[in-house]
Amino acid sequence: MRTNKKLHSAALTLATLTLFLIFISSTVSAATEQPGEGQITITEEQINDIQSESSTQFSESAQNINKLYGINFSPYMDGQSPDYGSKIDKKQVTNRMKVIAPYTEWIRTYGTENGLEYAGPVAHEMGLKTAIGAWLSGDTEANERQISKLIDEAKAGNVDLAIVGSETLLRNDLSEDQLIEYIKRVKQSVPAGVNVTTADTYSELMAHPKVMDECDVIMYNSYPYWEGISIDKAMDLQDSRYKNLVNNVKNKPVIVSETGWPSAGNTIGNAVPSANNSATYFYDFVSWARNNSIQYFYFEAFDETWKSVNEGPQGAHWGVWDKDGNMKPGMEKVLKIPQASFSGSPTSGNIPLKVQFTDKSTGTPTSWKWSFGDGKSSTSKSPTYTYTKAGKYTISLTVKNAAGTNTKTIKDYITVKTAPVKPVASFSASPTSGNAPLKVTFTDKSTNSPTSWKWNFGDGKTSTSKSPAYTYSKAGKYTVSLTVKNAAGSSSKTIKNYIVVNTLKAPVAAFYASPRSGKAPLNVQFTDKSTNSPTSWKWSFGDGTYSTAKNPVHKFSKAGTYTVSLTVKNAKGSNTKTISGYIVSKK
Repeated sequence: MRTNKKLHSAALTLATLTLFLIFISSTVSAATEQPGEGQITITEEQINDIQSESSTQFSESAQNINKLYGINFSPYMDGQSPDYGSKIDKKQVTNRMKVIAPYTEWIRTYGTENGLEYAGPVAHEMGLKTAIGAWLSGDTEANERQISKLIDEAKAGNVDLAIVGSETLLRNDLSEDQLIEYIKRVKQSVPAGVNVTTADTYSELMAHPKVMDECDVIMYNSYPYWEGISIDKAMDLQDSRYKNLVNNVKNKPVIVSETGWPSAGNTIGNAVPSANNSATYFYDFVSWARNNSIQYFYFEAFDETWKSVNEGPQGAHWGVWDKDGNMKPGMEKVLKIPQASFSGSPTSGNIPLKVQFTDKSTGTPTSWKWSFGDGKSSTSKSPTYTYTKAGKYTISLTVKNAAGTNTKTIKDYITVKTAPVKPVASFSASPTSGNAPLKVTFTDKSTNSPTSWKWNFGDGKTSTSKSPAYTYSKAGKYTVSLTVKNAAGSSSKTIKNYIVVNTLKAPVAAFYASPRSGKAPLNVQFTDKSTNSPTSWKWSFGDGTYSTAKNPVHKFSKAGTYTVSLTVKNAKGSNTKTISGYIVSKK
């Protein structure tokens, strides 16, 4: 579990208050048992309500899943936090692990107490391999308990990989020598064949080669999000770091121990948390790891609300599954769960309307269920259906295979109409006046669904486009008309002298300034008020300086009275206006 060091100190006071409020809420909601002092509990009924569906949703789908190599597993639910000593029972650990077991080969944990000790045996019962972590901090007594229980779990056969501490170097909880001593102790105590390591950030490991020398495998954490890297450059960073570590440690396996992208929270630099970016990063990272045969533990299994206390709002949104055990949208693509998709043709028309629906789902579904929005359904792959009543119909398709199910719904996808009604012509234009050549965009605003259009622009030219653009090249006043048609009839609208095209004239210079007097240095905003559309400007400020900006700001650095002139030009000529003594700059 990763804590943002920049947020940690500022959050301590807030954390205390938040956890106290959680404690009060949990106390009130507990139906049969009061929580012990300093401990948050969640009732069995609450756990069962939340997990009754999610824990079995995909329990029989493992045979067709493209499994993850590993995932970071923490079983805490709403109202629970390891920072407050929450104790998790075996049933909760089991129920949470059931959700993810079909999708991963390994799980990784972050402690050996308060219920986390169940993770190893439960995972093995489900056929998973285990990377069990001892959580180390600056508390030597707590460290002793964690290390001793890690060794005991390894001797009991519940540990396939022993992880001694997580980001202890990053947090400065232990010195390099202290951490190495813990690693040595565990290596000397666990059964042969159990590799021993620690997990820390890429930068910390690179800065502590002695720690890497002591580890059997190298496990590094790398979060492009926390470093403000944009989603499109995140995998370039991961690839570079992985290759660099491999070159530095030579013959030791290198494992990405933590990486992920939050689905909500604060933007950091160019890193934007969103559901789409979270799914994109999951897909990109796992694809990269699979293509390069890289071992990894993705962060993390479930959203955990308690993490927002120290990490900010994004701390609660790192999961592949949400806090209730539901897989987040977009994550299915990585695990080969089918993605429902479809089209219909036509999507609108008159009664009776016959629609051909076509399944376009990915992920090899084996069954289909369509809902046509009028109470009727079909289990055909690509059915044809006839609508006999007018209305707008919402269509949904649920596809299923051994990996799971997915549904896509499109609201008001099919529009069925009664017999057409004669259209009523209407339109607008912009601009309706200006100098030649004048480009005008005409917009059809006719009602009752016309199917054809004919415009007359008043100069002998026409168009059959729905909303055309037309350029008038000569000065004059033009009457515009539009005729629209559909199966029920036609309608016309004419607006006399609607478009007024003027001949371009030479500009007439005019301007305004503010302020016109004041103490030097005096900043003055000049504003062009010229007419007849000038295309260039030249200002003379009376102090030997000039500007070609349309509305310049000029600083008069010295006291004096200044004569200002403006010369404007366009294709038809130029004009100058001069105002003597216009600006007074005082000492």
